[in-house]
Amino acid sequence: MQEQQETPRKVISVGEPVAGAPYSQGIVAGNTLYCSGCIGLDPETNNLGADIKEQTGLALERIKDIVQNAEFEMDDVVKSTVFLKNLDDFTAMNEMYKTYFPKDPPARETVAVAGIVREALVEISCIAVK
Repeated sequence: MQEQQETPRKVISVGEPVAGAPYSQGIVAGNTLYCSGCIGLDPETNNLGADIKEQTGLALERIKDIVQNAEFEMDDVVKSTVFLKNLDDFTAMNEMYKTYFPKDPPARETVAVAGIVREALVEISCIAVK
């Protein structure tokens, strides 16, 4: 019987998780980073951004912080999921989103959801591979 090797894991944390919930903001397993969903909170005030563009930018800044803290780059992001409270915000969200992935953006789906924690307008998660 062949012995299985366990993939080493590293927990990545940047600031406080939302609502003190039991989850890791990021996990590196091998050459892959799994980034939990991030909402558009201002890290200084802990308040949500005023509109969809600001919330998208703040969520992506949190993702960028996690990605860089894990010693990855935004160009390493291969997959993202965007959860929108209202699909009418799709165009405005995309305007901000594309500034973080200007060339060769990751594979992505965007879905409308009934609700997001703290009544946020957007939540974004991603996977990055080196």
